[in-house]
Amino acid sequence: ASPVEGNDWQYLPDGWEGHPNQDSMTVVFEGESMDNSDETFMPFDGNAAVKLWGLGSGENAENNIFQTWYDGVLAPGTQFYVDGMVMSHNGDWIGQGGNTFVLFAKYFTADWGWLGMDQSEAFDASFAVDEWHYLDFTATVPEGASTVQVGAMLVQPTGDDHGSVYMDDFYMHLPLTTTGLFETHGALADAAVENGVTTLTWTWDVRSSDGFE
Repeated sequence: ASPVEGNDWQYLPDGWEGHPNQDSMTVVFEGESMDNSDETFMPFDGNAAVKLWGLGSGENAENNIFQTWYDGVLAPGTQFYVDGMVMSHNGDWIGQGGNTFVLFAKYFTADWGWLGMDQSEAFDASFAVDEWHYLDFTATVPEGASTVQVGAMLVQPTGDDHGSVYMDDFYMHLPLTTTGLFETHGALADAAVENGVTTLTWTWDVRSSDGFE
């Protein structure tokens, strides 16, 4: 997926990687039964979300889901913005232990030397259960970075810390660096006209930044 699309698990989890594996994550669809509960799942948007839980072994074990850009595609100095919605259900609440969950951007050299990361506020037991919460952060690719991973991770302090997190509406936004973006009426409406649609409503988000927050 391209940097500006994201949210691919609304359809299929194409383009998303897991580390150290993808054994402790899954796509959950609207109406599926939830753990230790008679309730059924309702995503924040669309008909599905991704669920992550602890790896069950090791100390401060990271369960990561992400997309990767190699060979300086996201060049040093590139700024972007990441946001998403997260929720922990009462049947497997993150508050059962010390698990935490963040959105992140991780930076590496071409030979996988660690350069650091940007991340959101940590989602943990301090957040209300059964409610969708908004997480976000602003990132700048550091000097020397060649490989960039953008995604989310659940950190499990020990195998005795429990609780899972649902994530939905994840987006990565690259800045608009030109003075305008224009589309023709045909590009916006041709497909609708051909299919007999007579009314269209378009919505959009506008963000601005001077880079000095």
